[in-house]
Amino acid sequence: MLLSRLVEKLADHTAKIDELMQQNLDLSDWRALYLVLHTLQIHAQVAIDFLLHTCSLMGVASSTPMRCVERLVGTGLLGEEEGALLKRMIRSRSIVVHEYGEIDTDKVREVLRSRGYRRVLQIIAVLYEELKARGLDP
Repeated sequence: MLLSRLVEKLADHTAKIDELMQQNLDLSDWRALYLVLHTLQIHAQVAIDFLLHTCSLMGVASSTPMRCVERLVGTGLLGEEEGALLKRMIRSRSIVVHEYGEIDTDKVREVLRSRGYRRVLQIIAVLYEELKARGLDP
């Protein structure tokens, strides 16, 4: 049940980011930038929570989200490209949470332009289906 709720929440925040994209926000305005950053942060945190819970369910020891992704790649549940994208998401979230003064708005624009947040949802949704098939959505 927890995994399905996290997938729903991730889908919801993906839609919210899409909605923000349609508004053509000016990221040089701190209000718009913080709105986008906060929404991306929640999106990333939900994905991280899903990954950490997945590692726990799989009995895969992982002390950090990065290590969890590495272990899931090692088990074959995630591909190398998927793991690399998830690691970039984790690093981006860490920067947003811990280093507001160091935010590179060009990188934020690139995340939005590339719609990498949508790819994260796709990766998590496929992983969720695999976990369900294994009976791991208590």
